[in-house]
Amino acid sequence: MKDFYQENEMKLLKEIRKRLPAMRAFIDMHGATETMTQLYQATDSAQERANITFKTTCSEGCSFCCHEKIALSQTETKHLREVLKDVKFNKQLVNRQNSRDFDTLKWVDKKCGLLKDGKCTIYKDRPLVCRTHNSSVEPIDCNAEDGDNGHRQVYILEVQAMQLALFIIDGDNKAFLHEILKEN
Repeated sequence: MKDFYQENEMKLLKEIRKRLPAMRAFIDMHGATETMTQLYQATDSAQERANITFKTTCSEGCSFCCHEKIALSQTETKHLREVLKDVKFNKQLVNRQNSRDFDTLKWVDKKCGLLKDGKCTIYKDRPLVCRTHNSSVEPIDCNAEDGDNGHRQVYILEVQAMQLALFIIDGDNKAFLHEILKEN
């Protein structure tokens, strides 16, 4: 069975090529914070236009997907460093995540350090990956504590193109959320 990227490779490449010049220029002109603010708004709007809410069961407070390694582009990392300056987070958990290979941690120890009572403390500024990780199964089915993450992600071509274009612009200089939390 083909996944989203295999099925939509040509459409995705066309959409990325269309977006790259304008995104590069915008980043150069406005910097990380304004770029990410606009990109977050564009992502949220694209998801609303795609009317995915009928297909997803995700909602504020559902945090099963918040137990994964969150990759950030260089531009998003710069923005989040500003956002995180005054944010309190679970330092003990973040230290544990950074003391070992993240991928070998138990599911419970992969929980995002920014979750408090199951809710994201930076929801308005949550990373692109968090905004676009929408599941089409009941939240309880996403529970990966037993090692079987049964969620099925809902993809939107326009949103994936924006996210991939940003990574292309920034190159391989990506960071992970748990790593930048350790810096604070």
